[in-house]
Amino acid sequence: MSKAIIPIITGPTASGKSSFAMDLAKRIGNSVIISADSMQVYKHLNVGTAKASQKDRVEVEHLMLDILELDEKFTVESFQKLALENIDKVLAAGRFPIICGGTPQYITSLAEATKFKPRSNDSELREALEKRMEVEGSEALLADLRKVDPAKANGLHPNNKRRIIRALEIAYTTGEKQSDWDEQAESLDLDYEFKVYMFDWERDVLYERINKRVDIMLEEGIIDEAKMLYEANLPADSTSLQAIGYKEFFPYFAGEMSLDEAITDLKKYSRRYAKRQLTWFRHKNWINYLDPMATNNIELVLNDIGIS
Repeated sequence: MSKAIIPIITGPTASGKSSFAMDLAKRIGNSVIISADSMQVYKHLNVGTAKASQKDRVEVEHLMLDILELDEKFTVESFQKLALENIDKVLAAGRFPIICGGTPQYITSLAEATKFKPRSNDSELREALEKRMEVEGSEALLADLRKVDPAKANGLHPNNKRRIIRALEIAYTTGEKQSDWDEQAESLDLDYEFKVYMFDWERDVLYERINKRVDIMLEEGIIDEAKMLYEANLPADSTSLQAIGYKEFFPYFAGEMSLDEAITDLKKYSRRYAKRQLTWFRHKNWINYLDPMATNNIELVLNDIGIS
């Protein structure tokens, strides 16, 4: 039996992915849009993240928006886990999920069904093992490894000190065996598969769309939103502070540049981010490009995912 196909609508900023996802959701009916944007998960960041309007959310349910406070952290692994949970819930309710967002790492974690291993890095433990290795020798640590992961130990030469230490670090921090990790598949076994779509804009046209997007954000109050974030007193390493559309105004608020200079920087860095997004996706063979000028894109996607 063939797996269900879930569409992912992605692409650089200002490429039209959100409006296309809305059109697709309305066409399919009984659909839910699940965000794959690293900044739309944060409350209060609306204009600068181009978050779906309340009107859009009434027309089509959106998930994974406004789920975090500004000082909370969110990883790719966190995203994937929550996205898959939401997909399962939507499907179980007899509804249809559509993924929409432009964060490359988020999209890749779904498209490639990335299997994340448990956190296994402990610098203090590693340093202690290295000191033991110096004093007791590799045979002593290899003997320890035979107790917790005999299969891995049997495949290692005593001179392979780095791998012995790494295998012990994994065993002690996760309670799992590296030999089991070596045998496991690198991808998750999901009950569905993803098909990824992106509009193939000419670069100069895309950049002009980005410039216009910034002008619209200014009209909608991006400066006030940026001021709120600037005055939030967040730790310097907060993920929300990295959002393009906000930090570009911080030098202006600090009296270090003019507003016009800040706006120029915002447009420049937005274009640069779009270029990085395109570079990431260019090397992925699972991207299906759509002609942004075509009028039958909805039909193409529906045909691909088996919905008439």
